[in-house]
Amino acid sequence: MAIRQIKNRKAAGPDNIPAEVLKSDIERSCTDQIATLRIIVEQSVEWNSSLYINFIDYEKAFDSVGRRTLWKLLRHYGVPEKIVNIIRNSYDGLQCKVVHGGQLTDAFQVRIEVRQGCLLSPFLFLLVVDWIMKTSTSEGKHGIQ
Repeated sequence: MAIRQIKNRKAAGPDNIPAEVLKSDIERSCTDQIATLRIIVEQSVEWNSSLYINFIDYEKAFDSVGRRTLWKLLRHYGVPEKIVNIIRNSYDGLQCKVVHGGQLTDAFQVRIEVRQGCLLSPFLFLLVVDWIMKTSTSEGKHGIQ
């Protein structure tokens, strides 16, 4: 009963298990996903078609996309250099300050990859995911080379 009273979207406790996971029916959730995957594999065999499966930990992947990769992929997809430079300038030299104990800290350099909270970040991340999917499923290749 106490688990149901835990608020969602709160930081995980010392066990590192989010409240949503504790409240969910994990056994049924995993069973449903395995059953769905099995159906997909069976249909692929039945239709004699290629099947590509990518498992991506999106929580970790979002923060791990390198900036240089982003700029290269934007160019690869035909984004004009002027726009690439505008986006790049919004990332380069980014500094923040934090209020701690009622005091404003000194500015510090932000060295993250894809910025969380930026309206452009989901687009940039999906651009990378699109490239990964296309690369891993292209003719004559098996996985990312």
